[in-house]
Amino acid sequence: MFFIKQIREHTRLITEIISGEFTTVHKRPITAIHTNLWSEPIKKTRGVAVVMQGPLIAANNFTLETIKIYKKTFFPDTIIIVSTWHGENEGVLGAIKKRRLKYSYVWNN
Repeated sequence: MFFIKQIREHTRLITEIISGEFTTVHKRPITAIHTNLWSEPIKKTRGVAVVMQGPLIAANNFTLETIKIYKKTFFPDTIIIVSTWHGENEGVLGAIKKRRLKYSYVWNN
């Protein structure tokens, strides 16, 4: 495990030198069930939306679990919009639809 951490740290430093931008790494639980509520959740989120944009990641249910974590910890009453490309993983889109989340496609030419 120590070796993996060293590789990750060296990769981060090289990326920052090349790009001129900081890189941040956050450890998060894989599933929402292992997430505790935030101590001070945002109570008034009327008129606020969270937009998740990019490819849908099916491995470990990453996209769906991320949505669940956002809803559980920070934004229980907020609209979460998932914006992705046409032809993305239909299984993940189906799971999002079952949760009655708003989503949109972005056509990628």
